[in-house]
Amino acid sequence: MAEPRAAVAIAPDVQAATSPEAPVPTDPTPELQARYAEALRAAESKQAGGLAKLKAVADDGYAPAQFYLAQLYETGGLGVVRNLAEARRWTARAAESGEPNAMHNLGLYYFRGDGGPQDLASAAQWFRKAAERGVIDSQYNLGLMYQSGSGVQKDQAEALKWFSLAAAQGDDLARTAAEGLKTKLTQKPNPTPASQAPRG
Repeated sequence: MAEPRAAVAIAPDVQAATSPEAPVPTDPTPELQARYAEALRAAESKQAGGLAKLKAVADDGYAPAQFYLAQLYETGGLGVVRNLAEARRWTARAAESGEPNAMHNLGLYYFRGDGGPQDLASAAQWFRKAAERGVIDSQYNLGLMYQSGSGVQKDQAEALKWFSLAAAQGDDLARTAAEGLKTKLTQKPNPTPASQAPRG
């Protein structure tokens, strides 16, 4: 099977977590949002206690803070000691809190065995959750897993479905994979010559 790809690399530039497009959990309280913004400013400007504030917001269940903290543990950014087990743990918390990119990255952690044991079935489950929320690279990765039977029952029609969804969002590799599978699935099998037909 081809190596899955990251929608948000496990080690992205930590600034990506603060972009306006970063998903937020449903109905976050204004108080949590304000605390996160303050903690982020303090951490990024290396103010004393900034990381502790960030961790406190993450501990309170705010998915963007959990995901940002996970990225810091993965990269060793802002002076955090690099620790893949902690990165995976915080990614899991963010994924469980509804952060689609964290769901995708958790799938990568399980697929690669980074920060804990490899578990292809769990990787497929998390890729599916992210794919259902529109993460293109999770859709593509899920297609790869169904195509090869990695962590899921091999199913070319299901692979085609996920490749087609990613292709519909403009993913060229997914489009190529979908076209190849369509051709393979629509080809009629060669009839068995009479001399090789099973005997009845």
